[in-house]
Amino acid sequence: MPPDKAKFDFAGVDCLYRRLIDGTYRKDEPVKPFLRGYYGLPLSGELFDSLVSDFAKLLFSRTYTEKEDVEANEIHSTTIKIIRKKGRKPDACFTALRILLSKYYGQVLDYKSGSSLAWRIAAGAKLMAKGISTLGEFCPCDSYWTGLRIDEVNHVHPSKEGKPMLELVLRIYDGIFAGLRFTQRMPYRFVIAKLARDIGFQIYQKVHKNELVGAHFGGLLTCDSSGPRIAEFYSSMSINKANRDVRKDRTLPCLKGYRWLCHQCTIGYMKCDDNQNSAWWCPRGTHSTTFVKQTCPACLKEAWFDPALNSKICIECKHHTAIETLKRNGGQQ
Repeated sequence: MPPDKAKFDFAGVDCLYRRLIDGTYRKDEPVKPFLRGYYGLPLSGELFDSLVSDFAKLLFSRTYTEKEDVEANEIHSTTIKIIRKKGRKPDACFTALRILLSKYYGQVLDYKSGSSLAWRIAAGAKLMAKGISTLGEFCPCDSYWTGLRIDEVNHVHPSKEGKPMLELVLRIYDGIFAGLRFTQRMPYRFVIAKLARDIGFQIYQKVHKNELVGAHFGGLLTCDSSGPRIAEFYSSMSINKANRDVRKDRTLPCLKGYRWLCHQCTIGYMKCDDNQNSAWWCPRGTHSTTFVKQTCPACLKEAWFDPALNSKICIECKHHTAIETLKRNGGQQ
């Protein structure tokens, strides 16, 4: 079990990420996106120093002069209180931030790399406030409890026993690996029934795998030579309620006016906008890439494919194959 009264600041990290990547931190109250001004430019020299300075002002400054910074301070109260706690050394905070950003030195920032940077900054803000920089890659370490977000859920090949499997893409919210993502394969039935139930989804309701995207929970992260994985998971009543709210929001009319349900949407949440140069991030999206339509060799129909998976069969065929395999093994949907 996690430490007593374990608290994971999911809301604070998510709000700060949206503030950085697309300039939204409250519903229907957009502000100027923090990172958009750096897109398409090489991060080196004075531009890199400017980015470091802007991040330091947003995260560690004790005085806020811009209107959006004042409002951001109110929204991220939990995070800001820890960052502004007396006794923190400004030089150590600034150094930790600069070390994190040094990985992006010389790169031309685009939306994909900007999103990665925003997650690392948002999730690692508390640690950097203590003068500790987060790591940019995984390495063997002691196990620790951390908050996790399900970024994507995809079908993969069955296990050696013939059980249908799902691959979860998980985002880390705390600790030295804050902001990084990793994948872990789990049995289909375990994810849809056990995990979904324990993190707030009602067991008597059918849960589509895509509806789990955006859900949060706590996990015991272990990292050895074989890579990171979750050994145990944990949720609470408050986390479960937030997860149910995410699912409830997806039953509301689409933010962009589309008619289909969110978990059936074919448009990736990182490009859910008519303007291809937009950096708007859909908070209800269930997959990052936009699906493409082509002929499926299995069902011989024009069907949707996820280009990120490099799959030979369409999404529906992969889903039906998993269900049929589960039924043959005596499982239930």
